[in-house]
Amino acid sequence: MSSTSPNRGIASLECHRTYMDALAKPTDPQTFLRGNAERAAAGTPFELATTFEVVFV
Repeated sequence: MSSTSPNRGIASLECHRTYMDALAKPTDPQTFLRGNAERAAAGTPFELATTFEVVFV
């Protein structure tokens, strides 16, 4: 995850306020993305990370 990725994601979610407001626990984009990225990096030597799932069809 580059240092610009979180900022781009935050800006994107700020443009999609309806999505953020529809979450079970509405939150602001920075808290939402940074919190998820910090949890994904837990146990690694990195400050932020992202997760993904491979789906075979």
